[in-house]
Amino acid sequence: MKTVKQNWQLAPVTLTLTIGMVLVFVMQLVLSGGLAISQAILLKMGAQDAPDIILHHEWWRLLTAGFLHANGMHLLLNVLVFYYLGRILESALGHWQLAALFLFSIVTGNLAELAFLSRLGTIGIGASGGVFGLIAAIIYLGWMEKRPGFWQGQAKTMLLFVALNVLFDIFTPNIGHWAHAVGFIGGGLLAPALLQSTYAKQTFRRPRGRSSLGLVLCGLLVFALGLWIYVRFGGY
Repeated sequence: MKTVKQNWQLAPVTLTLTIGMVLVFVMQLVLSGGLAISQAILLKMGAQDAPDIILHHEWWRLLTAGFLHANGMHLLLNVLVFYYLGRILESALGHWQLAALFLFSIVTGNLAELAFLSRLGTIGIGASGGVFGLIAAIIYLGWMEKRPGFWQGQAKTMLLFVALNVLFDIFTPNIGHWAHAVGFIGGGLLAPALLQSTYAKQTFRRPRGRSSLGLVLCGLLVFALGLWIYVRFGGY
């Protein structure tokens, strides 16, 4: 009980989002009536779907899709990595900073999936775009660490993780390549603006103007993706 209480005090956002993803998956199983989760259930619960987003303006799907998973293994992999990365980032950056980083990376990753979708019948689900945003943030923190230590070590591990995932993605079908790549970019661009906590100010270098530049680039990224979607689908 003490451990749960300590985890809640240190990383309430990480714990809340983790529990939320698990509960959503349980709801998927209940609605499916078994372990086989149908596309119809995923669409009903908010999966990313181009016709629903473009024709019916259900843009909220860009966020809700990040909390849905295809099966238990898909959920387990995302939740384990998210929980580990979320805890260390939340303790370093702050609660709302971790939430902003994860949710922004999910949305930008799903925007990219929509923008470069190869087949309109394809739906998108999973938190991996958000997870890759957290990975990018850790790599940035390792680069900005004043005295090379914990964060630089974590950054090296994350670079290896990204390299292995690139190889895995190349040979695996039905992977959201664009969600991974642009979620990663979005997290890396937003990270400089999140170094506001006392710990962050003491631990990381914060070049003047980097925070504002990061926010501007985040805005341009979303604008560019939105514009391409508008042009590609002939206005919406």
